[in-house]
Amino acid sequence: MSGYAFQPGEGDRLTMLETDTAILAGQRTGASFTVLAGDWPAGGGAPPHVHDDEDEAFYVLEGRLRVKCGNSEWVLEPGGFAYLPRGVIHQPTVEGEAAARVLIVTSRPGLEEYFAEVGAEAAASGGPPDLALLDRVGAPYGLRHFPPGTI
Repeated sequence: MSGYAFQPGEGDRLTMLETDTAILAGQRTGASFTVLAGDWPAGGGAPPHVHDDEDEAFYVLEGRLRVKCGNSEWVLEPGGFAYLPRGVIHQPTVEGEAAARVLIVTSRPGLEEYFAEVGAEAAASGGPPDLALLDRVGAPYGLRHFPPGTI
């Protein structure tokens, strides 16, 4: 295996939940982590969910991100960071009227494949993914989703 580098705008991209995501590291590296850069619209984010098999972290590059994790909640500005341990329900949401750019790191590869599968199924159905789709596709990845307001 050899190293690689991306310039801005290079690399694989995918879209899920109205979020354009650049895949910076994941399965292609043979490494033990994933790094994604997401451009999230105002109000965008994920429903409450839990990762059974991996930790997740968010680093805010632009905009503001509200992150709920168990009983904790933070609003992160650019340069803000949140660590979310496996097994704890969490939810990231863009805060305010502006979009956000977020770096997402997980402690194993595969999240990018989950996003790609959900994005493809949602595109084929012509509608946004619902919790049943997210759970069905997420099960092999150790992901479970919950209705809004769960945390």
